[in-house]
Amino acid sequence: MDNSIILVLLGGFISLISVLAGALLQYFIEKRKSVIQLRSHPSAVVYNKQVEFFEKLNPILNELNSFITTLDVWLGEQQSEQVLNHIENARRDTKSIDNLDRLVDQFFIFLPSEILKELSKLSANCRYLTESPNTETTYKSIEHLLGFQNRLRHYVGTEELSEDLLKSFSKAQQKVNKQSS
Repeated sequence: MDNSIILVLLGGFISLISVLAGALLQYFIEKRKSVIQLRSHPSAVVYNKQVEFFEKLNPILNELNSFITTLDVWLGEQQSEQVLNHIENARRDTKSIDNLDRLVDQFFIFLPSEILKELSKLSANCRYLTESPNTETTYKSIEHLLGFQNRLRHYVGTEELSEDLLKSFSKAQQKVNKQSS
């Protein structure tokens, strides 16, 4: 009988040790999992905010493109009272620039510094364009906008736009082609 009690006690002790070892192992696994989740959570938040920013930025860049090209078109026309009125109206329509500045203010904490610098330069370029519109400034602004869009595409991992589009649709390039003919 002494042997059977010892065997029962030994079996109980082994069971107790295995339960404690299992609980301890599960505790360390859960702790490690929590630490990994805490580390990955901030980067997931930043990534989601950047995606949201890029989704909201695209329509604003299209508006900026429209703003610049409208000025470019009217500046390329022969100067008349009606054309000057159109230039003045287009120059005063700074809604797209204001939208860009508001979007940057809303998401600046989630964006890389090089993108923030480029957006600041783009906004300043467009503001300068409203102050003194001319074809050279519009051409530089369009070039800057397309360059920025290409850098964004590179940042998110997509192909760059062809600069041939800029050359083929640009008023300045058409003037150069006419002069050389």
